[in-house]
This record gives sequence, C-alpha cells and structure tokens, in this order.
Amino acid sequence: MVNPSIVIVPGAWHQPAHFQGLIDELAKVNYDAEGVTMPSVDSSPPLPTWEQDAQAVRQAIMNKLDAGKDVVVLAHLFGGIAMSEAAKGLGKKDRDGQGLKGGIIKLVYMCAMALPEGQCHVGQLVPQTPEEEEIERQHK
Repeated sequence: MVNPSIVIVPGAWHQPAHFQGLIDELAKVNYDAEGVTMPSVDSSPPLPTWEQDAQAVRQAIMNKLDAGKDVVVLAHLFGGIAMSEAAKGLGKKDRDGQGLKGGIIKLVYMCAMALPEGQCHVGQLVPQTPEEEEIERQHK
C-alpha cells in the first residue's frame, strides 16, 4: 500500500520551514509531505480575509490529487480555518463518486481552529484587537 501524501497548513506567523523537522522525519518513513506557504503571513498591508490562504491550501491539495494520491491534511492553529474551507468537496468518497482518483482521507486539527459551519469570521470566536477592527471597518 502506498502512503498518503501529507499537506501541512501552518498557523498564523508560521512558514513551512517551521515544520521542516517533521517533514524530514516523515520522509524517512516514506511519506511525501510538504508545507503550504500562506499568503497572509508577513503580507503588507494585511489581507482583509483568509480566502487567499484557503486558495493556496486547496492548490497544494489539488497538486497531490491530480497525481492520483490520497492526502492527509494537517493544520496548525489558524491554518485549521483555511484547511476546512480548502477541503470542501475533495474527500475520498466525493472524488470516488465522480470517478476521480485520490482524495482527502483525513483532516488533522493540531491545536487548530475550526469555525462552525456558516460562520466566516474568527472574530466571532476570538475578540479582535483595535487594529483588526479597523481593518474590518475599512473593507466593509
């Protein structure tokens, strides 16, 4: 049996390099793993939404699925929100039903956030700073 590929979704302020030790250890036991570079990290000005992060995660997942691989997606901290959005419709059963190879077989939330379905703003869970509130006001 072929091991699934692993896509690692870093949390806020993290880069794939923060997970390089994990990626290296997984490679030693024949797991293909890679981290996603999140567009929101170090962006200036800050991005108004996490949509671009979700798109980056979805593209990383799709690269594996297009190669016919099964995928485990592991998210850390804020990465859980982007992962949840990015994974929609890419589950193994969904793709099998469409006659497509590969699919997400597991989502792993490692100290990660997950918004309830229909909720689109982490500020509803975590109080915002005055700066975050100002950014939100500017983009309404």
